[in-house]
Amino acid sequence: MNIIEDKQLRQYVHHELRTHLTVIKGNVELLNMYYCSGNYKEKQILTRILEHVKDIEIFLERL
Repeated sequence: MNIIEDKQLRQYVHHELRTHLTVIKGNVELLNMYYCSGNYKEKQILTRILEHVKDIEIFLERL
């Protein structure tokens, strides 16, 4: 069962959210590689962001 029944609306929502998630995920990965300098707290925050991005990606697959 799809959460959004209208196929065009579902595709639009999927595309729009996926695009923004890709940008967020890419920037978090760059921050992690270049700016965390081994700081545990910073890495923990970035890891939490990536976990939430993954949760939203899974949700989008169910649309």
